[in-house]
Order: sequence, then C-alpha cells, then structure tokens
Amino acid sequence: MIAWSVIHQVVYWLYTVILHARYGQTLGKMVTHVQVLDLSEERIPTLRQAFLREIGNIVLNTCSLVYFTYLILAGQNHHGTYFSALPGQILAWAFLGWFLLEIVTMASNHKRRALHDYIAGTVVVRGVLPGTGIRMNPSPNPESARQNTRP
Repeated sequence: MIAWSVIHQVVYWLYTVILHARYGQTLGKMVTHVQVLDLSEERIPTLRQAFLREIGNIVLNTCSLVYFTYLILAGQNHHGTYFSALPGQILAWAFLGWFLLEIVTMASNHKRRALHDYIAGTVVVRGVLPGTGIRMNPSPNPESARQNTRP
C-alpha cells in the first residue's frame, strides 16, 4: 500500500511537471485549449517554473504521504483514523487553506493567476491549439470585423 501511494504521487508529479515544462499543457489543458506560459506570454514554462507551479501540492502531498506511511507502519491505519489524530487534522486544514488561497488569488486579479502562478511566474492563456503553442485568434467583434474589411 505504501509503495502504491509513493508511485502514484511520483507519477502524478512527473506528469504535471514534465508536461507543463515540455508543452505548457497537460492533457486536460490540451482538450480545453488552454496553456501555461511564462509571464511574457511568449514561452512555455521552464522545468524550474513547472516544478515551482506544483510546489504547494508536492509539499502537502509529501507530508500527507509521510503521515499515511507512519499510520501504516505503526499499525494505526484503521477506518477513520487519518483525520481523527492531530496531524491528520492539521493536514486537512492545510489542504483547505491552500485551496482557499488559490481561489482568493485567482479571483482577485484580472489575469486570474492563482497562487501557484505567482510562485512560478506563470500565467494560463486561453485559445491555444493542443500541443502546438499556437494561439487561436477568437473572431473579433462582428462590427469591428466588418469595419476592418471595408475598402
């Protein structure tokens, strides 16, 4: 059970960090036509930026994994014990606090940058062709399009 948890976490971290550093997109971002770029909005994030973007989740998940491992090795991993002890409660509050900080920062700026974007120096942009980094130009306002095409 411990090995599976470690493998699961490491694979997830590698997936998100490597795909963001290589393409600026995970599979879900490709489907929804969004991409992570550096603040210049011209380049995909570096490996360092991709890692920093996930640092909050990595730290919290690592702490959670350490606590989970302790519970198993101590023979205390019974139904409901994870959150009944103080370390589990602290982790639960930390996850909730991180989530709320992400929401508040995202809702309080015009580019909708979440806390992890500020930490990494990144921004998410919409309208990108999957895996290419080429932005799709949404059609402009129909009225302005007509004005621009007149001789």
